[in-house]
Amino acid sequence: MRGAVALLVLLFCPSGTRTQGESGGDRESLVESHGTEDTETTSKQTTGQTITTPDIWGEVEELRDMVDNLGTVVLEQRQKLRNMEKRVERRWRGKRSRGAEARLESENAALEARLNASEGMVEKLRRENADRPKVAFSAGLTNDGHVGPFNSITTLVYRRVITNIGKAYNPNTGVFTAPVRGLYYIRFTAMGLKGPQSVDAHIYHNDKSVMFNHQNNDNGRNRFLSNALTLELEAGDVVYMRLPVNQELYDEKSSNYSTFSGFLLFPM
Repeated sequence: MRGAVALLVLLFCPSGTRTQGESGGDRESLVESHGTEDTETTSKQTTGQTITTPDIWGEVEELRDMVDNLGTVVLEQRQKLRNMEKRVERRWRGKRSRGAEARLESENAALEARLNASEGMVEKLRRENADRPKVAFSAGLTNDGHVGPFNSITTLVYRRVITNIGKAYNPNTGVFTAPVRGLYYIRFTAMGLKGPQSVDAHIYHNDKSVMFNHQNNDNGRNRFLSNALTLELEAGDVVYMRLPVNQELYDEKSSNYSTFSGFLLFPM
């Protein structure tokens, strides 16, 4: 703008050309110099903007790309972590399942072993029971009512057999003979009708009395005796009942007041 004004002055004012020209030249030089400075400054500014602005936006874009990449990496790492957690959970479940199966197998094996042991014991007991002698008897004294009194101690013969497993009791002699060595349970009952006599009874083992029972006269009432014991008998030992002198017993078929019984508890 200033250069254009100076040019118009020179064209319309010829006098004083040199001075004015010089002055105008100086002015023009100043104007041009100033214009040049402005242009250079502008150029510099423009150049600075041209150089600086793309670099900043590039860095921004790079940072944005880095952030995007980091976000993607974080998502990928989170997904990997979730996958790893799932794998760990599956493995843990698998281990727990295998552990539970192992415990169940162990418990089943223990139960099976116990069952086999129990079955073995049952089978052993079955064999022992099959091989074990079976001995038991019970007999009533008489169907006729009174037995006795006698002038001497008398072996009682219990003729009415109720049971006689093993045939160890002889109803003709009244004697039980142990077939095997073992522990035996022996029992008797006795009844005396009312009268002046007392009621007495013996259990004999071989030739020795091992139990004696006595019941006094109770003012004319019926008298009763009952007792039992266990005896360790050898095979061939005998057990029987004996009635003392002047004693009397009573029995009936339907009542079994006076009985003699025994059985093998276990062999020895």
